[in-house]
Amino acid sequence: MQIITTRYQIMMIRSTTFILEFVIGTVGVVALVLTFYILRVSQNQNLNESLWEYGQLRATGLTGRQGLKVLLYEQFAVVLSSIALGVAIGVVVSCFAVANMFTFADFPMRILFPIRLTLILISIVVVTTYYAIVTPIRKVNREKISKILKGQVTV
Repeated sequence: MQIITTRYQIMMIRSTTFILEFVIGTVGVVALVLTFYILRVSQNQNLNESLWEYGQLRATGLTGRQGLKVLLYEQFAVVLSSIALGVAIGVVVSCFAVANMFTFADFPMRILFPIRLTLILISIVVVTTYYAIVTPIRKVNREKISKILKGQVTV
């Protein structure tokens, strides 16, 4: 017969919680790295597809700096609207999931929104988007407009 004390149970719960947090954190970091890589690749693909239009804008008198601003505004509009939709949908789904779980367990419902984590992720997305646009467009702006229009420039 084994005697299990409250201290032993608390110690076991803490060690199990630590292991779970470590595993979840590791999976989260891997998912974030892959997400930011996919964000960068999709933005480069979007730029490759719109280079001809960018060349036309440059040929009609748009400066390189103005073109960079146009593309930044376009990408930030897409990214920030995606963030807003993702956060809104995530909050609604998590509220329903927590309400469902706590209703069956007869616990009081308490939802804590991870504001700090959300702001960190949004900051990383904004910086990633900025560099994913600025780096290739600076390269394109150094090329002649005729090369851009002929499709001889890729990002």
